[in-house]
Amino acid sequence: MDEKYVLQRFRRQKIITIEQLVRLLKCSVITVRRRLKKWKTYTSINKNGRYYTLPKIPVFDENGLWKYQTVLFSKHGNLKQTIVELIKDSETGLSAVEIAGIINLAPTSSFLSQIKNVPGVRRE
Repeated sequence: MDEKYVLQRFRRQKIITIEQLVRLLKCSVITVRRRLKKWKTYTSINKNGRYYTLPKIPVFDENGLWKYQTVLFSKHGNLKQTIVELIKDSETGLSAVEIAGIINLAPTSSFLSQIKNVPGVRRE
């Protein structure tokens, strides 16, 4: 299918999965990944990074986050990068509960294990 048409549909939907793009573009997953990189898409930081959005679609909040339905995106990159930026931007640090509240994840989830060896971030 025509790339222009696919991009129009992508913009209308706001978010899309690789599987949907494979069907629309009628190409391989590898080719779709190349297109996503070319389009400089954002990857969701929840839902196992399954969703993508185009750069001009999200309107990020003061934390650099944008939520569409139940899917969360970050201007900072992946979940680890986002947590590090949230901590850096806070005046006194953030508790696991505060981080979980900001990124809409359960505080018992494994997201804290992603930051345990990050320089400049420590657990108290």
